[in-house]
Amino acid sequence: MRAARHLRSGRSRRAPAYLTSSGRVLACAVGLVLLGGCQASAGWAGPAPTGSEQPRKASAKMRGGARMIPLAEPGVASYHEPLPEGGARQVAYGMRVLRYPDGRVQAAERLFPDREQISAAELPARLGGGWLFFSTSSSTLWHAGDWLGEVTAVGELPSDVAQIIPGFDRVYVRTRQGDLLALTPGSWALTDLGSLPPAPGYSELAFLGEWVGAVATDLRGVMVTFDAGASWRSVPTARVQGVIQADSRQIEIHGNPRVYLTTEGVQEIDATGGDEGFAALGSSPIAVLAAQEAPPRSAPRPAPQPLGDTPLRLAALYGILDEPGVALVLAAGHLARVRLKDGALLGLTRDVHPGVAPCQGARVGRGVGFICGDAGGPSVVYQVSQGLTLTSVLRFDEPRAILASGTGGLVTRGECPEGAAVQATDDARGSQSPMVSHCVRSVSGKLTTIRVRGDYGVERVAALEDGRAAVVVPPRLGALGALVLISPDGRTSSRQLRFVKGTDAYLSTFGRRGLWLDGLVERAVKRDGKEHRVLSTWVNGGGPFVGVEIELDGSVRFGEMVSDDTDRSLISGPVALTLGQGGLMRESTDGGMTWFEAETPDGVGERSPLVPAIGSPGGYAARGCSAVGCAFGAWVRVGWQGEAPRDREARFITERPKPLLKSPSYSRWAFQCEPTGEVGGGSSRPLVLSSRRMASPPAAPIPHGYYGALPPVAQLPSTAFAPFLGVPPPTAPKTALRLDLGIEHPSTSARAYAWGSRSDEWARDGRWMVRVESQFDLAQPTWATAVSPADWPDPTSAALTFGQLARYGGYTNWRFTPATSDAAGLLNVTVRGGQTLYLLEEGKPPTRLRGDLWPLTNLAGLVRVGGAWYGGSLVQSEAFTVYRIEGGESRAVASFPIRRDRTHTNISLVRSAQADAFGVLVQVRAPRVEPSAGQWYLYPFDLEQRQVGEPLVISAEQLSNTPRLCGAEDDGWWIEGPLPGAPYLNLGAQRGSLMSARLIADAGGVCVAALAARSSDSLGVRPQAAGSTRGAHLTLTSRDGQTRWGYRCRP
Repeated sequence: MRAARHLRSGRSRRAPAYLTSSGRVLACAVGLVLLGGCQASAGWAGPAPTGSEQPRKASAKMRGGARMIPLAEPGVASYHEPLPEGGARQVAYGMRVLRYPDGRVQAAERLFPDREQISAAELPARLGGGWLFFSTSSSTLWHAGDWLGEVTAVGELPSDVAQIIPGFDRVYVRTRQGDLLALTPGSWALTDLGSLPPAPGYSELAFLGEWVGAVATDLRGVMVTFDAGASWRSVPTARVQGVIQADSRQIEIHGNPRVYLTTEGVQEIDATGGDEGFAALGSSPIAVLAAQEAPPRSAPRPAPQPLGDTPLRLAALYGILDEPGVALVLAAGHLARVRLKDGALLGLTRDVHPGVAPCQGARVGRGVGFICGDAGGPSVVYQVSQGLTLTSVLRFDEPRAILASGTGGLVTRGECPEGAAVQATDDARGSQSPMVSHCVRSVSGKLTTIRVRGDYGVERVAALEDGRAAVVVPPRLGALGALVLISPDGRTSSRQLRFVKGTDAYLSTFGRRGLWLDGLVERAVKRDGKEHRVLSTWVNGGGPFVGVEIELDGSVRFGEMVSDDTDRSLISGPVALTLGQGGLMRESTDGGMTWFEAETPDGVGERSPLVPAIGSPGGYAARGCSAVGCAFGAWVRVGWQGEAPRDREARFITERPKPLLKSPSYSRWAFQCEPTGEVGGGSSRPLVLSSRRMASPPAAPIPHGYYGALPPVAQLPSTAFAPFLGVPPPTAPKTALRLDLGIEHPSTSARAYAWGSRSDEWARDGRWMVRVESQFDLAQPTWATAVSPADWPDPTSAALTFGQLARYGGYTNWRFTPATSDAAGLLNVTVRGGQTLYLLEEGKPPTRLRGDLWPLTNLAGLVRVGGAWYGGSLVQSEAFTVYRIEGGESRAVASFPIRRDRTHTNISLVRSAQADAFGVLVQVRAPRVEPSAGQWYLYPFDLEQRQVGEPLVISAEQLSNTPRLCGAEDDGWWIEGPLPGAPYLNLGAQRGSLMSARLIADAGGVCVAALAARSSDSLGVRPQAAGSTRGAHLTLTSRDGQTRWGYRCRP
């Protein structure tokens, strides 16, 4: 063994004064004594390798651009489509990503401006192919020829897009408002809905190839076609939402029975069905296979890949650059060359390392290599040869922390392996301070054990490019710190650390009190036109941190202070990536001396932090950086910018698309009206008195209200008992309790009356009746029910029902719905949450209904056919139900599916002009993109089959212009109610607005039979008759309802 000797400076054999005292080496304020021995390790040195065994040279640093690629989980991506052979197409954070089953990943260069909710639809070849992209928070459509191809904006709708469905010969677009539009592929112009079955709404659509399709329609349910829409057949289903599921192979319809449609046109029924359900399909040459399940749809499981499913992520975390655009990765025991463009494996050497954990790439000697270690296993350093083989150059049988110095040298905490001689000084042997050893492997491969005596673990060691070792003792406990350089022959050169002139006082304090991180590296910098070798590390202050640069003469420079939390940063040697609280990402490639804003997609900070929360979607456990790039959360960042980003906005797709609008195809309905000289109002048909006593409900005590007990019967207040539309109220004794209540309807008003004794005699002499406005009858402005015994057991209950005891908690609401083309209607009376329904007919006592009543509280049309009444209801959110009212009882007859998000302006029952049939009328508003009057669908109802038939369609073109006048020969469907839009009335000197109309609809469109309008002010002097007898009769009612004038109107 070589003789022990003092460590000495390269300039003087005398030890520095601050390290010695009286010939003894002391643990002074710096707290350090170094002992060194330098010798090549006989067990690790060998003859120089030749040929393919030559070390693989390290590539230059990866600069000039960085790409971020999301590896999002399905729940994070706004669009995720698994591929049949494995892998997936994704849109995440506005980026289009294609993931292959072999682990390759490709991302498009340009990003969508709507970064959160981008979705996509693939177009088949019959529609030109390619992809349509849309955002659920935008109205813009984009098209690309392939998934990663150039994107162009093809149009902008006036409503946000919710869904895109490729059809037989056009593309269907569902807006968030529920409208269904159609586009012509290629030109992307708006067109009609094509071969879809006529319907007021479509909830779900699916198409297979050029011939087979299924559509869930309102009222008629699911319909299927096998001839590209030339004919459609109904499939029985209970609803129209959530009943169709489709993929590229089949359409599944959840009906009774369950139906499967394939591109071959085969319909398969599950075992619980049988083929009875296909009676509605009619005869078809296509075979029906009963009692069969659908074929399995499980995708084949992709074969396991050598580096797993994300080689690019492994390259960013653990790789080392091999050549421009290629990294070496050692993982799962395999050595691979990974293309950084997409993660493809360009070369693979299997089973070169027995461990399973990924190895960290680093410069080793004059080439590249890997530092490997499994939990509890040995630590090994490999050097990679030109032939992609590994040579073990350093091994420890136990886990060791091995740090790369950035030069090809390595530093390991602990002694070197056996065979490396260690030298120590006499002075050191006499010290009682603890000793720490570091094994340093130089660039040339020599092993040196450096023993440090002093405060344990504060020293930072690096192997320099010129063969020396550097030991930095950070400033602490009031000392300035030191830099000691150890030559291969054991000589030392020591310097005090000193902050360069002009260092900020805060940084000086931070540098003295902060924790100097491990991982000291050497790198080259240019200063004053010359290259300098400096040491680089980081100082952490429990959150904020700063890069530190140490010249070999001991001078210390600080970089820019980073105020972000260290936990939001990734640091690896001289490179670092940090993400601020506001989502701003910055990078440094020079040890923190300079920082540049890093180009990132929006939303990285908010939805994909550097440190994902436990259990968060897309949150990978491993995170970090290397010379190749970084990986964190669901992101892989390949490369380093090394400069400020250039024109970040150029990556976004910002072209302004053309608006997709149609030219107006309708005009406002307008009528020219002339007075007839007729005057109405103030008269009515004689009242009918009914002696029939209705079955009164059992009397129940009325509880106290909010303000004490109810008043005595003698103190119950009477109401105004006012006239109605000029018709005086019924006659009642002045001493009687007299009650009346006005009932409003958008087109028809009414007034109810009740009167009787203020005593127990009420049960004997109490009466009530209802007067209702006749909209279209000039001579008789009202009709009335018969005067009938009161339907309340006592005066207090009557006063409560008529709203006279509201302050005592007697809240009440009356609502009246008129019948179509008959003097009748349904009255709904609500008192304290309880509801009572009455059928009102002219000249008949009000009939209290029983049975299915709650749905009729939201009545949608009332008609009389064949001696029975029929009412429609929309209370069920997914169905329109028809009820039969006969003998005072209501029962459901049939129910038809409708959409929850329906865009109907109105749905109701209507009857034929001959009163021998009724149908369901659906008036659909026009989509916002189509400035038209909308479209009407009238479905005749079959009482025997309890089904609706083919609809009579009143098209938008037919409704676009003012309809013609009806003649005596017109015989179709009577439609009463408000007209679409705001029709214009020219009444000469008078002003008024059209309230309601009576129309007759048939295959030729609609015609006007009668009109009703309300004057904007009181009617003045009666106008002279114009003498015209042509035109539809219009009844103009004064604002106060007391006067009516007659007019004749023409388009």
